[in-house]
Amino acid sequence: MDRKKLGIAGGLILLVCIGICAGIFFRKKNIERIVAENLELGEQYLLEEDYEAAVVAFMKVIETDPRCADAYLKVADAYVGLDDYDSAIDQLEAGYGITGDERLKTRRDELGPKGSTEVVWTDPVLEQMVRTALGIPEGTTVYVRDLDEVEWMCIYGNQYIFINEDPNMSFRYASGSDESADILEAYYGTSGTSLEEAVTERGNIQNVEALRCFRRLYSVDVMANHVTDVSVLNEMQKLNSACFWANDISDLSPLERFDEPLNAEQFVEIGDILAAGTE
Repeated sequence: MDRKKLGIAGGLILLVCIGICAGIFFRKKNIERIVAENLELGEQYLLEEDYEAAVVAFMKVIETDPRCADAYLKVADAYVGLDDYDSAIDQLEAGYGITGDERLKTRRDELGPKGSTEVVWTDPVLEQMVRTALGIPEGTTVYVRDLDEVEWMCIYGNQYIFINEDPNMSFRYASGSDESADILEAYYGTSGTSLEEAVTERGNIQNVEALRCFRRLYSVDVMANHVTDVSVLNEMQKLNSACFWANDISDLSPLERFDEPLNAEQFVEIGDILAAGTE
């Protein structure tokens, strides 16, 4: 082959290489554009609480760039906004498998168990009270999804449980001994109950680990029992209110974020002097 033909061949090869490189460059730029546009669009939909549209935008990002960890985080937020926790978990798990981004694992752990997970009851009294309140027969398997209707739960001893309704209860029956203290005379009773009819014994709930299965719970009160550990509350990011007055909790740090003064009153018994004006 003479030099002229070699030159032509070399030129053609160079043009092909330039074309390939240009194609790769423009494809990369196009991917970056699609990702940036849809991330911004999805963020706007999240702000507007248009969660379905946000899911579409973030899934477009994932389809375009499966290694975009931010898209998995954001689409999970959108699914949570739709109360579709299982889809949020699926996306976070898939994203973690592809990207290895620890933020996805952390967020996935925050969302708790999937709806198909069987509830492991750690306290028979709590289990019986919840089953009775929700009409779930004893002996049947309870799954996490069966508890998704519970957003607000109030428990007094082992006698009263209220789910998603006003408890209409009175508690911390106390009489003043002086200007700075009260004497506890009864734990709780229905509103209007006289001191003579109020309950003077605490209930038997000791373990509340099963609360992690109430993944839509935003408010929980467990009054006048013998709960000793509430570290499970650290896993419940949706929870914004919790009162565990009159239990046996030594480590109150999981309760600090709720700014509820009554949580400080632990190990209280009838006849104890309480700080006045705490209720």
